[in-house]
Amino acid sequence: MNQTKLRLITAGMEFIQKNGVENLSLREIAKQCGVTHAGPYKHFKNKDDFLKQVAERISLVFGSYLIRNIDISNHSDIKKVLLQMGENFIFFARDYPNFFDVLFVNNRWSDNVYISEGKMDSTGAIPGFEHFKNVIIFLKEKYDIKASETDIILHLWSYIFGLALIMSHKDLDGLSEKKLKENIKTFISIYVKES
Repeated sequence: MNQTKLRLITAGMEFIQKNGVENLSLREIAKQCGVTHAGPYKHFKNKDDFLKQVAERISLVFGSYLIRNIDISNHSDIKKVLLQMGENFIFFARDYPNFFDVLFVNNRWSDNVYISEGKMDSTGAIPGFEHFKNVIIFLKEKYDIKASETDIILHLWSYIFGLALIMSHKDLDGLSEKKLKENIKTFISIYVKES
């Protein structure tokens, strides 16, 4: 990727995080990058193409955020890994509410999670989902959970997504980290009983 294109994408990410996607102007991004107002169109077909590529970069931020403080190669305490992923998802929404909006709420630029032929999967546009799914698969095998893989993924992803959606709204962030952790642990315990 050439430097100008990367600067435009980075400026787009910074603008979205500060102002939201609905206020994005390619003219403003061009101005911030010191290129003409037509400059972005040398690298992107149109504004939607630009936003699609910005969303792809944002998804990489999400993927990294989802696995922070986790050794994804060590599944000795898989419940702890799943709990940390849940917390990370929620804190991503709190810390990057406009990025959360691009990926999960107003996501016409990125296809992400879908169900096909009874399996929940992703297009790869949300790398964090693949990590989450792999942890669920390992959890199902380790604890011999009878529920289907798709049901477990759907239930836990939806529950954590719901908490993240609440946290992405500044006026609803009164939920303490301790209470969030308790909520996620309780929901995980539906599938995995404490031993």
